[in-house]
Amino acid sequence: MIQFCLRVIRYVPSSRFLVLSLGPAVLAILSWALWAESGNSASQDQREPTQRRISAPGRVEGAREQLELLPQAEGRIIEIPVTEGQFVRQGDLLLRLDAASYIAECKRAQAELDVATGRYQQLLKGTPLDRLQEARSLYEAQLAELAQIELTLRRVSQLRTGEVATQHEFDTQQALQRSKQAHVQAAKSHLALLEAPPSDEQIQTARSQVDTAKASLELARLRLDQTRLTSPISGQVLWVNVQAGELTGPSSLKPAIVLADTSEYRVQAFVEECDAHLVEIGMTASVSSSAVSYTHLTL
Repeated sequence: MIQFCLRVIRYVPSSRFLVLSLGPAVLAILSWALWAESGNSASQDQREPTQRRISAPGRVEGAREQLELLPQAEGRIIEIPVTEGQFVRQGDLLLRLDAASYIAECKRAQAELDVATGRYQQLLKGTPLDRLQEARSLYEAQLAELAQIELTLRRVSQLRTGEVATQHEFDTQQALQRSKQAHVQAAKSHLALLEAPPSDEQIQTARSQVDTAKASLELARLRLDQTRLTSPISGQVLWVNVQAGELTGPSSLKPAIVLADTSEYRVQAFVEECDAHLVEIGMTASVSSSAVSYTHLTL
């Protein structure tokens, strides 16, 4: 049996338990006793103070609240490198989810950022000379084809007057002329757009597209990081409530991992109502346990 003494540091009447200061220990069900001294003053009674023993069940637990942890991403568990009772350091991996879909999302976001950045940089530099030359050549070719169609249309018009060409031939040639005129206008507008410097609105739009792509990539990377559940503190793993292959996430009903900071402990003792009036802050308490068998216990 292990015995040690400590003092009452807090008493909560509503829940009828005491909190006692305690150095490093282990979780265990224990029994404890408080001694309340009482007696009359020397002028009234020369008798020695009497002592009354209060016994109550209690337990040793971490001085800080337990941490119930869940991964912030949804997914299937592929690795749990810790076990119950294991001590971990801050930042140690506790659980890992299948991250294939999150990795793919990061790659997609990176590709979108590369495209948006390329467009923005190209807009600032202006149209490359080879693209300008190509646009000019297309415009000139469309003009030459239009000139040929118009020449043919004039000949068909003359032949129709002498009733050599039919009305159908004339109408067909007119339709070709209108179609080619539209192509010429489109080629001209495209060339003018390439030759003109970018407007402030175009630059702002391109820059906004880059910023949006960056934000999407950062969000994708954050979600990828959330597939790894790491320890926020140095402490001990109390419970592992999941297994590899299970689905988990922030909406799960039970925590995946429960941690406790075991660098400091406290004792909770549950006092009966009939003994509650005898308890005072600062009273000496003796704690004993026959259930503690850990060799690393130090007091």
